[in-house]
Amino acid sequence: MNSTWISSFVETFINSGQNWQSYELPEGVNPKTPYSPLIVQVGVGIGHDTCELTDLIKRKYYNGKLIAIDWFQGNITVDGEEWVDNHNFTDNKEKVDERYQSVIEILENKGKEDGNYQYDPFEVTTLVKGNSHEELAKLEDESVDILFIDGGHEYSCVKKDIEIGWKKIKPGGYICGDDYSGDYHINKIDEVSKEDLEKDHIYGKAYIAIQANDGLYHNCPNIHAGVIKAVYDFFDGKASVNHFGRYWYYRKEEN
Repeated sequence: MNSTWISSFVETFINSGQNWQSYELPEGVNPKTPYSPLIVQVGVGIGHDTCELTDLIKRKYYNGKLIAIDWFQGNITVDGEEWVDNHNFTDNKEKVDERYQSVIEILENKGKEDGNYQYDPFEVTTLVKGNSHEELAKLEDESVDILFIDGGHEYSCVKKDIEIGWKKIKPGGYICGDDYSGDYHINKIDEVSKEDLEKDHIYGKAYIAIQANDGLYHNCPNIHAGVIKAVYDFFDGKASVNHFGRYWYYRKEEN
């Protein structure tokens, strides 16, 4: 398995069940023939997932492409409380550009990591600095094999990413995302106020535990209610959820 869930998911999709778990390839695709998917990522952050996806695509010779979108302003309802600075909101243009350039640099370094196998990551990846709603709308309908949503956590933001992105998925392709962090029913998400749904997180019973200063694992005390409700609402509760990893996914049926 790869070090991040999304790269594992992509590799499974491409290899028709030869890795993590079984998924069907699009009709007419020979699993023994290198497949060239278009993958779109919403929410780059510090760029770890972007690097993993870039490296996976390049090293496996799939000749696929990655479009990674982020406005690099952080999450609108997070103000200085996240230990990962890129998640904190800022409208400072210099700060935004600094975050963008840092991802450019780590992508460049990723391509130089292995002296025996160096490559230009930008042959694979297009890093887009912009609003995800606007940038997703520019993509051709039914052109995307896998859309990975990991941007803002507010209900309105996530719901709009899904609504716009769903039209871009090829029949047989997947839409998936991060931060489905707790059970819908246990946390009574249908009773959460509109105000709380527009917060980055609220108190709740999460799927995963966190390691405290004493080295012991404790239940994570918060959930991304906006993400949970947006996914649940759009897919009528039918999206699959990897509880341990808090990732969700849904396959678009063939026409």
